Amino acid sequence: MERAPALATTESYKRLLEQALERTRTIVEEVSRKVGRAAPDDPRAQITAWRMRAEELRTTADGFELPSAQEKLRRAAQDYDLLADKTEAMLAHEPEKPSDKAG
Repeated sequence: MERAPALATTESYKRLLEQALERTRTIVEEVSRKVGRAAPDDPRAQITAWRMRAEELRTTADGFELPSAQEKLRRAAQDYDLLADKTEAMLAHEPEKPSDKAG
């Protein structure tokens, strides 16, 4: 009977992941429709997709109890936001901030 709590936790995480996957599919379908209306190489459509994915990752992180899982998901969301920010800056012909440069 000691395994019941672990099994319950595993099942809870499986359900959360299944729900996150379903939400992700919905977002991907929505973005695909938007991108389909945009020019094929429209970077603004890609920026929208990255921002939507970042929000999805943050929402998914809120559903996890494990701080390490939350941290990894939120870090991935930050990476998507950073990618979108840098792409927007390039489109606006803005120079990259020194603090953003690797090194």
